[in-house]
Amino acid sequence: MASKTAPAAVLQEGVVDALGREIVDGEVLPGHRYTLEGLQDRFEISRTVARDAMRSLESLGLVESRRRVGLSVQAPRRWNVHHPRVIRWRLEGQHRSTQYRELAELRIAVEPLAAACAAVRADAVARIRLRELAQELHEHGRAGDADAFLRADIEFHALILNSSGNAMFGSLDEIVGEVLAGRMSGGVLPFAATERSLEAHTGLAEAVAGGDAEEAERLAREVVGEVRDALATGLDPVGETPGMGEGERILAARRTAGALGK
Repeated sequence: MASKTAPAAVLQEGVVDALGREIVDGEVLPGHRYTLEGLQDRFEISRTVARDAMRSLESLGLVESRRRVGLSVQAPRRWNVHHPRVIRWRLEGQHRSTQYRELAELRIAVEPLAAACAAVRADAVARIRLRELAQELHEHGRAGDADAFLRADIEFHALILNSSGNAMFGSLDEIVGEVLAGRMSGGVLPFAATERSLEAHTGLAEAVAGGDAEEAERLAREVVGEVRDALATGLDPVGETPGMGEGERILAARRTAGALGK
């Protein structure tokens, strides 16, 4: 059994992923009750692993433990939707178009102002690095190197958020990283570094480096606005592919746990 071939921590992560995805994907509805005994049987795990997995989900707001009631699935409004793990599950699920739209709207609301703040507050090292990253984006984009482009793009946007001098903006860097990675790996938007996008990134880096807050805000809005427009035309909720079913997820969790535990 999986519980005999993998460490408890590895098993717990596999169970948390399987349950988190089914909750986020709507396979179980708010009010659904889990029991530790049921999870033990379903995943062939110990009571300790089952309990720790549910505690992880409770910390994310997906379930709530109540005396004499058990472990109940919570409504989406109770979820910690800013947690990278919840975002990843939503991006991988059948409701991913909603998640991409919400994240695009969040970026439009935050990144232009963060860029303006970075133009005023970024240190010299960050300004130099932004210029370097803009050049890397050009090189990787024109070479068609999607992986290298993605790494540079994530660092570029995270650096702007973290150079804004606003800790609240900076705390969103993982969220932006998830959406940038997820939209490409999930096949939501094909890799296509347009000349317009590359030039906007370069202009944004120059505006921040040169301390031009107004221009930085304008170009940041152009960059994220282009993503919003692409998502609006590139996502088809009707044509989305649902995630794995329960049986497949359980088997995948066991295989992952077994492989990592060797």
